[in-house]
Amino acid sequence: MRIAGFHFLFLLTLLFLPSLVVGETNGTLNLTGPYQAPVITGLWGATLAATTTTTTTTTTTTTTTTTAAQGTTTTTTTTTTVTTTTTTVTTTTTTTTTTTTTTIPLGYFSRNVSVSLTEEEVKQKLSIAIKERIESRIGSVDIDALAKVTSEYAKYFQVTHDLIVENYSKMLTTIHYTGKKPLVNVIILETVPKTFAKNVSEIKIQSDVSPEIVESDPVLLFIFPEMKSNDIKFIRYEIDKVVDESVLDEASTLLFVQHVREEGIPLFPITIAVLIISCVLYFFRERIIEFFNEVFSETPPKYRYKRKAKPETSATEILRRIVEKIRRHFKKEKIKIVYKHG
Repeated sequence: MRIAGFHFLFLLTLLFLPSLVVGETNGTLNLTGPYQAPVITGLWGATLAATTTTTTTTTTTTTTTTTAAQGTTTTTTTTTTVTTTTTTVTTTTTTTTTTTTTTIPLGYFSRNVSVSLTEEEVKQKLSIAIKERIESRIGSVDIDALAKVTSEYAKYFQVTHDLIVENYSKMLTTIHYTGKKPLVNVIILETVPKTFAKNVSEIKIQSDVSPEIVESDPVLLFIFPEMKSNDIKFIRYEIDKVVDESVLDEASTLLFVQHVREEGIPLFPITIAVLIISCVLYFFRERIIEFFNEVFSETPPKYRYKRKAKPETSATEILRRIVEKIRRHFKKEKIKIVYKHG
């Protein structure tokens, strides 16, 4: 009996399992089973509520039969009961709406910029329009000389682009000169990305020198009259919006140098040397005069002052004098003690 009951439950499970799998996959479930039992399960985020309503209809039929010969009347009553079961399935679907918000990271970002160019590259970068803008600020420019100086001294520059993002965005160009000789008219040509600002009127610009607007979308020219060793120059751009750090990859900086200032002979060391020599000559002037008199005079002077030579003193004599001084010193101390306590 136990084995038969187990087989029955196993067959019932096999019959119900396909419906359950289809329901879990498609979101529909056949709730009709051998026992008309409601089944509630989760269908991929949906919730099913099964409501079963049972309606019972009873029909009564009465049949009367009369037999004339025998005078017997037979009455037959037939009652028919119809039971109707209605199952209502209510599916409540839970919809999850995912909102994707792109957040631009706030903080500080930096990029190193290479400004080294060959002479030919310098000539190619300097268009006629840029050359005219430069000459309007510093006068006539020899392109060949400028290209030669730029290719030689651009390697001494360290240029970086930095970006600070808060509720606004600030881009900073830093130019650091590490060479020895001072440079005249260091020219910086900056191209600001359109993703940062579409027009120069949107940007707040801060720099030691006023910019020359080459193009308004925006290309700017800065000319620093002089840069000495370890000088650092800054160019700041600020805009009232938040931008992505990719603007640093799109920003461009070109650097040109007009010429090098040759330094003269340093006067300070020479002045110090002259003062020292003058002091030496002053303190030894008598001996110097005496020396020149002996060298250049034809006849020795009749009367000449000679310093009295000190007698040579041996080491033994010097030691004897030291011992004598020490002895006298202690003798005086002894006399003082006797006089005081005598």
